[in-house]
Amino acid sequence: MFGVSLKLNCLLQNIKAWTEAKFEADVSSRLLSDIHQLMRKDSIDEYNSQFETLVPSWPVEFAKYFNNHINEDLIKCGKWVLEPLNLYCEETGVG
Repeated sequence: MFGVSLKLNCLLQNIKAWTEAKFEADVSSRLLSDIHQLMRKDSIDEYNSQFETLVPSWPVEFAKYFNNHINEDLIKCGKWVLEPLNLYCEETGVG
């Protein structure tokens, strides 16, 4: 559990730091909210569907960053992965 928690926390901190350095606070906040929405999906299919809905609203620079550095790791930390292992917490994403 500690490894998953650490990976998820590092991932979210990296996203937060990157978006805060590149965008205004409201945009950064919205992008982080979008990431949390993706993590809370019940299945990879729901994740992919939500991802396709969100991407057009993202700044191009963030979409590239996400695809190149985040997506693969985030898929490994989604609710559908953690919940069967009793590692998911609705508030934080990891228990």
